[in-house]
This record gives sequence, C-alpha cells and structure tokens, in this order.
Amino acid sequence: MTAWWGKSWAAALGDVSFAVKDEQRRFVHVSAGFADRLATTPDALIGLSDTDLGMDEDDRIRIRGEEDTAIAQDVPVAATVRYRQGDGWTGFGTGVRFPVTGPSGETGVGCLFLDVSEQVRAQERFDLFVNQPSVLATIKDRDQRFVWVSRSVADRYRLPLEDIVGRTPGELFGAEFGAENRAQDEAMLAAGGRPMTVDLTWPLDPRNPTRLRGSRFSFTDHDGRTLIGTMFVDVSDEHRARQQAEAAEARFTEFMRHSPAAAVVKSADGRYVWANPAYHHTYHTDPHGFLGSTIYDLTSREQADYATRLDRQVLTTGKPLRDVQRYQRGDGTTGVDLGFRFALTLPDGSTGLGGVFIDITELHETRARAQDAEARYRELFEHAGLPIVVFDLDGYVINANVAYTRLVGRSLSVLRGMPIKALITQSTRDKDTGRWNRLVSGELRVYRSRATLRHSNGTIVPTIATQALITHPDNTPKYVYSVAAPIGDADAEPDRRSADQQLPQLADERLSREEHAILVTLAAGGTLSEVERLLHLTRAGVQHHLGKLRRRLGLGPDMRTGGLVARAYAHGILQPGTWPPRTTREPL
Repeated sequence: MTAWWGKSWAAALGDVSFAVKDEQRRFVHVSAGFADRLATTPDALIGLSDTDLGMDEDDRIRIRGEEDTAIAQDVPVAATVRYRQGDGWTGFGTGVRFPVTGPSGETGVGCLFLDVSEQVRAQERFDLFVNQPSVLATIKDRDQRFVWVSRSVADRYRLPLEDIVGRTPGELFGAEFGAENRAQDEAMLAAGGRPMTVDLTWPLDPRNPTRLRGSRFSFTDHDGRTLIGTMFVDVSDEHRARQQAEAAEARFTEFMRHSPAAAVVKSADGRYVWANPAYHHTYHTDPHGFLGSTIYDLTSREQADYATRLDRQVLTTGKPLRDVQRYQRGDGTTGVDLGFRFALTLPDGSTGLGGVFIDITELHETRARAQDAEARYRELFEHAGLPIVVFDLDGYVINANVAYTRLVGRSLSVLRGMPIKALITQSTRDKDTGRWNRLVSGELRVYRSRATLRHSNGTIVPTIATQALITHPDNTPKYVYSVAAPIGDADAEPDRRSADQQLPQLADERLSREEHAILVTLAAGGTLSEVERLLHLTRAGVQHHLGKLRRRLGLGPDMRTGGLVARAYAHGILQPGTWPPRTTREPL
C-alpha cells in the first residue's frame, strides 16, 4: 500500500481534487481543489464522511464498493464521481481510488480526480440536441458509409444503430436516394467543404415521403480522415402546408378569375393591391397602372369620398358593411352596385380592406320598370270604371277597387276579410259553388256567370261576373280576381237596373293576331304608335283592327282605349293579376 500522504502533499496538488479517508472512511487529508468543488475549505471537511456531505444513497453505496475493491485487491480502481457543487450544479470527475496506509499502519483509501464537468455537460447537451425526434444527424465517410447516426435516425429507420453503421443510404433506401445524397455531398466538397443548406426527400414511406431541410458539411477526425456531417430537420408538415396553401391560392385565383362578382383588395391607406378581371370589366378600369392607385384616380371626388367613408368605418369598427350605390365607370357611364366591404389581414400582416361588388344595374332598372308598371296597373285597377274585387282561395276579400265599393255600397275597410257568401245571394251560391271549387283547385282558370250581389242597403245587384284564377310562378293557385260588370245602367240605382241587359260571352273567343297585339300593348300602357311598329301597319290599318275590336266588345267608336282595356278584363279576355298583360287564350 502507498504510505499515508501528508498535508504538504495535499497542499502541493492545488486545484486537483485529492482526498484521503481513514478506516472509518472519514476525511483526514483534502486538497484545496477538492474543497473548492464543494464550496468549502479543507479544514472544514476533515473528520466528515460521505453521509455528512449529503450524498445520495446510491452514490454512497457505489463509492463504498469502489473503495472496498481497491483495499481488498490492493490496486487502483478507475472511478467516476458525481457531486453537488457549491453553485448548485452537479459536478463530474474521473480518476482513481487506491489503498493507503496510515502512520500507525491502519488502512485507508485515497482518491484523485480530474474535473470533467464541462465535458460531461457538453456531451449531455450534444446528446440532447442530436437525439431530438425532429433532428436527424449523421456522420459518413467519403464512401458514403455511416460512421455515426443519432438515435432519431435509427428510430426513423426502425433499425438498431449497429445495423445502420457501415451501410450507405443507397443500400438502405435504394439507388435513387443514394445518388441524391452522393450528389449533394460532392457539391458541398467541391465548394470547399463549407456548410451547404439543402433539401432532401427521404422515402421512408413512398406514398408519403418525408421532406427534410438542413445542411451538409465536412470535417477532419483525429485520424486525419475527411468525414461528412449532416444535420436535418423534418419539414414535412411545413412542406404539406405550403403545398396546401399554394393549392388554395391557385383555387382562389382561378375562382376569382372566373367569378362574375367584382372583387378588390386595398391597403389601409386606400391603395389597390389586387383586383380580379370582373372588377376591371365592371368598372371599366385599366389593369395597367391600377395597383398602387386609389379610388380618387378612378372616379369623381364625390363618389370617392363616399367610398372612403365606408372603408374607414369598416377598418375602425372591424365589422363588415353592406351598401347599394350608384357608381361612375371609367368611361363616364353610371351603374348601380351592391357592395360588401370587410377587413382582412394582408400578406405582410397589416390590416387591409376587401370588397366584393355585384353589378345590379339591370336588376335596378328592371325593378324600376316593374314598379312603374305596377303603378300603372294600380291606376287601372282603381279607376278602370269596372267593379273589381280580389278574393283569397278561401273566398275572403283581399282588395277591391272604388267601382266595386260603390257597386256593393261598402267601404274597402269593411270589405276586407268579408267572405264571398256575404256578398252574393243564395241562388248564386248554389249555382256557382261547384265552379268556384274547380277554379281555386286549379282545374279551371276562368269562368263567367250571371251573379246577383247584395248591396248594403239590401237591394239585389245583377251582374255578369268573370272569375279568374291568379297563380304563383310555379303555377300553384294564389288568389281569385272577380270582375263584376253590372247589368243595366251602372250609374242608376241598384233597384232600377234591368235584369235583361247582359254582356256578350267572349271569354272563350279567340282574337286575331292584330287584335291580340293591340289589346296587350294598350293594357301594358303602350300607345297605338307602338302597335304600328310592332305590326308593321299604317295608322289606318291599326285603326281598322281597333274598330273591329271595339265592335266585338260592344263599345262605341268614341270609347277611350282605357275603357277598351277595362271591358276586355270584364269579358275575361285579359287575365287579371298578371304582368305583363296576357290573354286567356292564344291568338289565331
């Protein structure tokens, strides 16, 4: 055994971690370096044991076993040590334990350690980094054979490390993959061996290959060999997300290219950054020089101020906005659009403004014409001079014109909601109930009959009534128009009207082509001049056919065209409640 070392030896070792324990395994000599590792002094450690130092039980058992082996075999024993440093970090040392003899011949044990804490920590950090599942690190020789791979590579290969080392990428995953690796390595070496960033497709699963991005670099090992290192990360999710984004962008671009709706994107300061073809077509703008311009470059200041106010409202509130406005096109013409404005995030992360606009000029004008036609129809309905009443399918009054209210002596407010049975006599009900039921079911479109109405003063009013079914666009029944032409002098008192005067039954008669054109044109609010152009006739020719039509309807030559139209409705020749006007039967 080595003789017991004295305190002078301990002092001479300086920063080297050296200590001696007696038979009770208590410190009898400690170097300054040993004490410094524990943030104390040599004198403070004399007489203490490992237990006093607060070591973990597993560490104490391992140290005791190493010490017992050194004493029993009287040989140095290689050992490592882990200890708690004064700064709270774990320290590491490597060295030997060896037997010693004390001054009185007692047996002790010494230890000599070099501090390797930084090396161990560096190795731990390296292992932690390269063995992350997302980091794929390898070292190859110039023959493409693996010298070392990280644990994550072995896990991806689903092979033990020993089955990978010594093999090439081509042997593991085919010639094509091996050739791509070799080509990238040779390009890196030809460029001086400096790190080169590359992308690589790893065919772990041919149906869903792994996309890698990283670097290749060269270095020289301790034997002087040139080795090739690679460090890759899995970017498959990023690659798929980019592909999906590119596909979505392509779909969006294609969709917006063919979309009939005008779409545009502006920056927060109102400059155009994108527009689809429909936008340029709708507003007659020139795509060249469009990007970067503002609405003030394209339209009047008044309209530009209006649009800018709406844009600022959307950007301030963050809420979408819908509006309808008349706009001026690039060529000076005007139109009407329905706009939807909304905030959106631009590619640079700033908040911009999106807009989708639908040109409703034709719809707006058509609606205006329809409203005008409706107004003319209302005028005709109210002032035609013939009594007209509208029933729902259950026979309750919906509306009536002035002539009808006079005919039955009741105001419109009283008539509304009144059942038809309260307006007609029992004999009329008995006679017409069957035809009414066929009418509201859709089996009949129109019928005419002699009907007697009840005046509010109790008198009976004989009429010739034309009942016409009005349908929805899908041809289902909607309501019933009834034109009640009184028999006798309409201005006479109800009890003085003659029951012998009857209107001719013309609902089933067919008009000539010229009579049909005259009647529907006048009913739509047109003029005789329009009839001339439509039929390519002279005014005399139109007057000839107009005279025939008047005679068929029992009208004198001085009757105005408004009365002609009213009489056609009364005879059931024109269908009530339809627009544009049409006859109940096709012309000859």
